[in-house]
Amino acid sequence: MNLTGQRFGRWTVTGIIRVGLWECICDCGRVSQVYQGNLRSGKSRQCRSCYDARPIEDRLWSNIVIDENGCWLWIGGISEQGYGKITFQGERYAHRIIWLLYRGTIPDELCVCHHCDNPPCCNPLHLFIGTDADNLKDMREKGRWNLPVGEDAFPAKLKESEARAIIQGRADGIPVNALATRFQVCPSTISKIALSRRWKHLQPAGS
Repeated sequence: MNLTGQRFGRWTVTGIIRVGLWECICDCGRVSQVYQGNLRSGKSRQCRSCYDARPIEDRLWSNIVIDENGCWLWIGGISEQGYGKITFQGERYAHRIIWLLYRGTIPDELCVCHHCDNPPCCNPLHLFIGTDADNLKDMREKGRWNLPVGEDAFPAKLKESEARAIIQGRADGIPVNALATRFQVCPSTISKIALSRRWKHLQPAGS
């Protein structure tokens, strides 16, 4: 598939770097390398500078969908713990920024916790200020201690069979970049799976 010349948001594809990775130029003139999957899914629509220059409300709402439980689910970048990632005035997580915008300050040494126990949720009505201990107590009282893992966990992008193939591929010596291209994910995702930082339940006992 040749994407050269095609438009994706503010990106114009100028050429291929390797399979699955394209050189693109933003309308502002900045050039970057963008994964094909991110272009076609709409995850990447402009350079970082243009993205950061947008009003924070636009940046937030372009990455939020509302589910049947009223959760404002973050569909942008996700941390290893499942929290939405976005930077604004020194903050790095979407739910904390939402709290600051809609509810007020966050006292030092306290956390923004989830009544819904759903890490990607940003709905300010589902959030509360407390300690880590308060958060764990809230989960236990609601019987929500057992969280989903693997492809059942939001926002899993890989199937279990693919994660197993990645683990085996790294064990067989297949380079990280080759696996990233094959499964259309970032190289860091491949490394985290191989190092048991993600999909831990698939790793052999004692590994």
